[in-house]
Amino acid sequence: MRIAASIFYFIVILGCSSSKQLETKPPFTFGDVYYQAWVAGIQEGGSGVNVYIPIEDNPKSIVLDSIYFRNQAVKLKKQIVDKTIYIGRFQSQNKQDLIMSSDLKDEYGNTLPKQIVKPPFPLTKNECIVSYQDKGKTKYYKIQDLIEKQPLHYPATPPNKE
Repeated sequence: MRIAASIFYFIVILGCSSSKQLETKPPFTFGDVYYQAWVAGIQEGGSGVNVYIPIEDNPKSIVLDSIYFRNQAVKLKKQIVDKTIYIGRFQSQNKQDLIMSSDLKDEYGNTLPKQIVKPPFPLTKNECIVSYQDKGKTKYYKIQDLIEKQPLHYPATPPNKE
């Protein structure tokens, strides 16, 4: 079910508009957009990259929707503490052992690898495209020269509370 929803989401994103074009000036102002890699302290915790998009003077009619970054696309979410910062969370694919069996029930827990998403416009390593809704119409804006911050390495165990 989750895989089908993901496939549907990417088809909808990629097929929203037949004549996509980049906006030269969005109706809001971006703060310093940056990305930060992270690694969990345990093997099963995974790793990934978060892209932080601070928005200044955002009109209420504008809704940020999705972000394309390094051949992936995810929905943007507002940060819990500061509602003017949107976050795109890209989780790396964990290499898992696949169960291969003649009995389909044994293969039930296998997950499909993430599909590479072709962004609607060409991107370099430090660029992203933000899609947003403006009066019901999907628009795109390319953010260049994203700032790379030091990676976060989460500890393997919680700190001692003495």
